Amino acid sequence: MHSGSATLRPRASLALSPDRALILFLVGAPIFSDDNLPFNNTGGVFRCPLTTSFDDCTQIEVEGVGEEEESKDKNGEWLGVTVRSQGPGGKVATCAHRYKQVVRTDGVISSINPIGRCFLLESDLTIEEAYKDGWAPCSGKTGGPDAFGYCQAGTGLAITKKERGDSGADFIIGAPGAGNWQGSMVVTNPKFHLWWSEITQESVRVDLNSYFGFSATSGKFVEDRTTFVVGGAPRADAKGAVVIMKKQEEWGERELVFVDMLVSTSAYSSFGYDVTVADLNGDGYDDIIVGAPMFFDRETQVGGAVYVFINEAYDGTFSGVDPIIITGPLDSRFGMSVTGLGDINWDGFEDFAVGAPYENDAQGAVYVYLGSASDGVVQPWAQKITPSDFPANLHNAMLPNNTFGYSLSGGMDLDWNAFPDLLIGALDSESVVLLRGRPVINMTATVTVSPSQLDRERLDCNVGGEQKLCFTITVCAQYFTASKFDEQLDVIFEVEAEAKRRSLGLNSRVYFEGADPDHILSNQRLSMNYKTDEREACYPPIQAILRDDFSDIYRPIPLRVTFSLPEEEPELPPPGEAIPDMKGTVMFDTTVVTTLATECDEDLDDPTTCIPIPNVKVEFTKECAEDDGECITDLVVDAEFKDLTEVSKGGNPLMKVGIDNDLKLSVNIENKAEHAYDANLMVEYSNHLEYAGLEEGASERVRFSCGDPVAKEDKNDTMVITCFLGNPYPPVPAKDNMVMRFDANRVPADVMTLSFFIEATMTNEDLSPEDNEKSLIVDVESVTDVQLDGAVTKSQLFFGGVIRGESIISKEEEIGPLMQQRWTVFNQGPAMVDEVKVTIDFPYEVTNGKWLLYMLEAPVVEKGNGSCEIDESYLNVVGIKPCKSNCSEKAIGQKRETYDPVEYSNPDQVDSGSVVVLDCENGTARCFKFTCILRDLTAEQNENEAIILIKARLWNATFMEDYLTAKKVTVRIHGYVEMANNSIITQTNTNNDRDTTNFDVVGPNLYISGGGISWWIILVAAVSCWTSAPDMLIVILWKIGFFRRPSIGGSGGP
Repeated sequence: MHSGSATLRPRASLALSPDRALILFLVGAPIFSDDNLPFNNTGGVFRCPLTTSFDDCTQIEVEGVGEEEESKDKNGEWLGVTVRSQGPGGKVATCAHRYKQVVRTDGVISSINPIGRCFLLESDLTIEEAYKDGWAPCSGKTGGPDAFGYCQAGTGLAITKKERGDSGADFIIGAPGAGNWQGSMVVTNPKFHLWWSEITQESVRVDLNSYFGFSATSGKFVEDRTTFVVGGAPRADAKGAVVIMKKQEEWGERELVFVDMLVSTSAYSSFGYDVTVADLNGDGYDDIIVGAPMFFDRETQVGGAVYVFINEAYDGTFSGVDPIIITGPLDSRFGMSVTGLGDINWDGFEDFAVGAPYENDAQGAVYVYLGSASDGVVQPWAQKITPSDFPANLHNAMLPNNTFGYSLSGGMDLDWNAFPDLLIGALDSESVVLLRGRPVINMTATVTVSPSQLDRERLDCNVGGEQKLCFTITVCAQYFTASKFDEQLDVIFEVEAEAKRRSLGLNSRVYFEGADPDHILSNQRLSMNYKTDEREACYPPIQAILRDDFSDIYRPIPLRVTFSLPEEEPELPPPGEAIPDMKGTVMFDTTVVTTLATECDEDLDDPTTCIPIPNVKVEFTKECAEDDGECITDLVVDAEFKDLTEVSKGGNPLMKVGIDNDLKLSVNIENKAEHAYDANLMVEYSNHLEYAGLEEGASERVRFSCGDPVAKEDKNDTMVITCFLGNPYPPVPAKDNMVMRFDANRVPADVMTLSFFIEATMTNEDLSPEDNEKSLIVDVESVTDVQLDGAVTKSQLFFGGVIRGESIISKEEEIGPLMQQRWTVFNQGPAMVDEVKVTIDFPYEVTNGKWLLYMLEAPVVEKGNGSCEIDESYLNVVGIKPCKSNCSEKAIGQKRETYDPVEYSNPDQVDSGSVVVLDCENGTARCFKFTCILRDLTAEQNENEAIILIKARLWNATFMEDYLTAKKVTVRIHGYVEMANNSIITQTNTNNDRDTTNFDVVGPNLYISGGGISWWIILVAAVSCWTSAPDMLIVILWKIGFFRRPSIGGSGGP
């Protein structure tokens, strides 16, 4: 890579040196200012040696400095706008298309004509003395813009290829400004014989302002050595055109005559901006490649195009050819530069490169396309080169990531490795990059096996002291490339057995001893060398071993051999170090088949790189293959459910879970044709069922053939049972039958159908595969009985003591006595219930808004699987501190002691002696609802019940204030259970789905003063138990006033 001001500005042109002794490349710098000349922006041409330095390009002395310059104006002449090389041992040409001729009349400048001029250099980059002033083909011709005064000769430039024994060259110059920019072409040779194209529409067939001659090349289009000139006219007819002309000499008159014209398919595409030729299809004649960088298609959103015209007529005409149009990314100006590359892969077809300097926000890209005998061009591109592909370490050099690909020059082997190189200019990065051609190898390979027929019973291979079944694999390879490539070539190969079988998760039948994994033998190496004429090599026979436990003896054993080349990551050496050789950069040609296989499977990264190994198969001997070499079987499967007498509304057999707990599947199988190899019966079923084995009476061949159920890999809810039928499974006159039993006790209630899929499989072909499988569906109905029972821990709760309002209660025990309640859900079967919902109407207030039962924490599922959901706004509303341990069930201050009431009037106090029922259903209390979801209730003991625990505190103050005089207070709590899937489960009894719990609240009017029961009551009770005179006991009690009610104002006992 070289950078600096030497590569500056528009259309910086590149060429490879024709002198093998120099080993350098040439760069045009059109706006360079030469300090040795008294002018600005004269331009220049620089020689850059093939080194690792970035700044060792030096200027070539093209223009003299001691000549008389009075009639010349070289300011801004842009020398180096084009630079072309003829090839090894040939000449170099460069032009300054803005060179101006100053015309004076009587010493006064009368006109300044930008006629342009060119220089022809020898292979050693020197100029013969006679030609040191260059050559301006328009000098001396009619002036003015409508003639040759503004011809700007050298905008387009080409030199014909040097033929063997030819010391001359045709020097082709484009003059796009001639004739009001209609344009013209001129051909000369070292003898300065001239062939001009006339500046008339009849001569070149393009109009004014067409810029004919903007680009130029020449090609071999016919069998003889006639020179054909190809010139681009990028503004012709607002589309662009390419004109083909040839040299003609008659009676001493030399001229360029029109042959054909190629036109664009798109307006304003700048078709002809650049043009080159290459023999793409290898027929010995050049084809034309035209750049159209401004091509645009709104529908496909592409930007820039290259047109490829294949030479089919061999007479110099191309207009009847349908071009191959290759487009580039939007705004990339794909086709701004094109160049022939020569045959970079030595396949017999020349190749070309295309620049797209404004791709990726003007970072730029270069595309390489290969020639082809069939289509002319192999698409898509073979290689795309961008600045991002460059090594990360550029040793402080600037990455050429601005308009990379603006100019291109290819087709010459600069480093003498027999593979052409490519020179790329990055205009706005002021850099040029030489990409060296990697050695490209064409290779063919063969694979053979022995023996090709395997007899499973013939164990004639000794492996570690054990007799095994084996076969051998032999791999050979041969390569072809450029004759100059004489390095040793190491080809790496890998042998893989049964790749597709392994991709399906199956074990390979074959292994290689010592390999890891054992079905792949990798990193094997074949060494070949052109120098010693060892271009072909064979690897020692590889032993493949059959495993002891394989069962598939019908299908052949597939093999795959993959080839590769060892690669070393290239590194850019530091400036000043030697140019690295190309060892380690060898690559296969894109046409090389790198994979040989007995079967080219779709699992390959690129199936197009695989070809079948001819006449290679590893097969097993078969009993049924003697007559026609094939074994075609015909297995038939049938199945039905047994003992299911009811039918669902959908017409399927109906199973009632809890009643039909043993589901039976009867399966029949028979073979009506030849042997079936590796025959198996696969039964797929829902994992809600549990396989219980075969019923007695199964056919002898299948009685002990079924394995344990396993989960299906791609379906977690499906189980699979595999029953081995035989290997082979012969045809028999009678069907084989078996009845498979399944336990249905644990089928969830939300399962409405159960599916079964029964399939017979084999490795050989089946005559009628449609009867190898059977699908069955059984509809499911769950039958059960769910019961809800509620109970309180204590049937009586006591209130009394001091009345405390909300504001002074700080501890849980100060609220009142603890109420505990349990709700139990029983599944009485017979079916399983996967989910039920219990709803509780919980009384938390009396009708006047006072607390009834105060809940501090949410209910819990004390037993079973489930959880409760409750609106937290009903929990511990006042924010009372809960009791954490050793909590009293009684309220603080509630003791059985003398009751000393306070005299006050309470309008909410119930009538004395009344019976009160606090019940939300009759409107005497207010409730909130909460629900609990209970799951997985089976009909089995210890799994058939779940318990919900509720804790709350009786609000003591409410009862002291409102219910002190009541004779009896009862609190009722209601609950009910329902199925979460009530549309699926059928209940045998719904009368036990609801329940009500009661507890009584007892006031202090039943307490005894003094803190206990009086001694005389105990005495009387004892006497009454001892005597047989109950009437006497009654009289005594009446006498002492036992039956008198206490006064509210008094403090005595009853």
